[in-house]
Amino acid sequence: MVDRLHHALKEGQGRGVLGPLLKELADYTVCHFQREKRCFARHGHPNRESHTREQKLLLEAVEGLIQRFEAGNFVVAIDLLAIAISG
Repeated sequence: MVDRLHHALKEGQGRGVLGPLLKELADYTVCHFQREKRCFARHGHPNRESHTREQKLLLEAVEGLIQRFEAGNFVVAIDLLAIAISG
């Protein structure tokens, strides 16, 4: 997803790609975290609680990016790339 965004930004197509990409990222994040929670519960992951808190923070960050994008802030593309690089 990040590669698609980076390519779209280089081609001047970032605005058209960003909205659908943010939705895809949010959907993927929720689905991934649900699978992780089931796996953690099944196998008794020792850091389950702290990892769940980190998941919540990441999901809140994605939701915040979507809200900012919907409000007309297209700089969120750069913020998304920064999150991907630091993550």
